[in-house]
Amino acid sequence: MIKAGYIQYNVSRSLDENICMVEHQLHGFENGLAVLPELCGTGYLFPDKKALAAVAEPVPGGGML
Repeated sequence: MIKAGYIQYNVSRSLDENICMVEHQLHGFENGLAVLPELCGTGYLFPDKKALAAVAEPVPGGGML
């Protein structure tokens, strides 16, 4: 049997803050599936292309965690 759960939170502009939030929420969660919000590392809305480029990950090889 697999345990499954979801994490919902307000995504900030900071990738580091978002990773810390996910790690905190996952503390003690073992052997299961955790579903995260879409674009959980960065969010959707950016004031301009420069702000978006600041959080972009390389392709291939990107990955939040």
